[in-house]
Amino acid sequence: MYRFLLVFALASACSSEKDGPLDTGDLDTGNPDVGPGDTGDTEDPVDTGDTQDTDTEDTDTEDTDTEPPPLLIEEGTWGLNSPSLVSDSCGVDSYQDVKEFVPSEISIAASTEESFNIDSATVCTRTDLDFTCTAQDVSEEALAGTAELTINSVMSGTIIDESNIDITFDVTIESCDGIGCLAIEAVLKFPCPVTLTTDASPL
Repeated sequence: MYRFLLVFALASACSSEKDGPLDTGDLDTGNPDVGPGDTGDTEDPVDTGDTQDTDTEDTDTEDTDTEPPPLLIEEGTWGLNSPSLVSDSCGVDSYQDVKEFVPSEISIAASTEESFNIDSATVCTRTDLDFTCTAQDVSEEALAGTAELTINSVMSGTIIDESNIDITFDVTIESCDGIGCLAIEAVLKFPCPVTLTTDASPL
């Protein structure tokens, strides 16, 4: 009987330990927002303030590239070299030396970036280094002075530098006057275009 009571008491004690977990009381962590697995709000990283922008300001360096001075051709008397015949569709050179249509000298004045003058009536307009001049109406004797050719001449070309230019003469023989024209007009039909080229430099 005594053994039975002892076994029963031990069984009751074991049963009471398994009925529920040990109540350790509410654990007050001091932070009501802390939940399971929550260690609390971590401290925000220290804000050291806006770091100084290390990008250096763009400094506009002074433009050291300077434009070259404008190219102006020299003023004064220029000599023209012997011209070369480019075209003569009428065959005028068979009756008249067409190289005589090109003057041996020209006089350049009022030279600017935009234009220059050949004479008081002839203005050459520049487009950068290219130029075209107003037409010149001239006359040229032919056949030992028995005929006089009326000629329209237009000069154009390119400026190489201030003391060198290339020139093209577009010459048109428009008519002929004089007794010698009978022979010329028998073989030529006016107008007759002739093109010559040359170059020039100051004398």
